[in-house]
Amino acid sequence: MSPDRMRREVEAMVAGLLSWAGEEGRIEVRERLEELASQLAEGVEAAQEATADLDSSDRIGLRQAEAAVAVLRAAHDAFKAAQAAIQ
Repeated sequence: MSPDRMRREVEAMVAGLLSWAGEEGRIEVRERLEELASQLAEGVEAAQEATADLDSSDRIGLRQAEAAVAVLRAAHDAFKAAQAAIQ
């Protein structure tokens, strides 16, 4: 999955959550998004550390790991942006 696709998927999921929660549930959705973003930040950090531990001669493995990190980072950024947009 590409980072752009992940961003779109997160945006669609957040839109669905907001539609389901209604105005009275926006604060709860925002809190859940904060939790998800925090967990994804930890995942991004762990994935970056794992990528750094890969053998530099394993170019395919490095490319796959870097792509995974990019997707995780895109998801994190999308959750943070959605959280910030909720008033």
